[in-house]
Amino acid sequence: MPQKPIKAPSTTAENPDQRMNIDQLKAYHPDCPARSTIYDRVCQNRIPVHEDGKKLRFLRSEIDQWLSGGRIKTKDEIGNQLKLIGYGAP
Repeated sequence: MPQKPIKAPSTTAENPDQRMNIDQLKAYHPDCPARSTIYDRVCQNRIPVHEDGKKLRFLRSEIDQWLSGGRIKTKDEIGNQLKLIGYGAP
């Protein structure tokens, strides 16, 4: 009986919402930043990130948008904008 071919896992080109770990982000980023640079940007809320327990995950689509200059706002930036327009103020 013929066997079905095994499907390879999705690559970043096939799946724009692929979650990347820090090493994958480092390889994907055009500047190939050091791990410490990525951690600094995460701590400064300068890069879109999702926390999966203790692990950092980055969505390729969000990184693409961030790299193209249309970066995604951080939670702090959204909160500050809401305060400026008076949303949630007593």
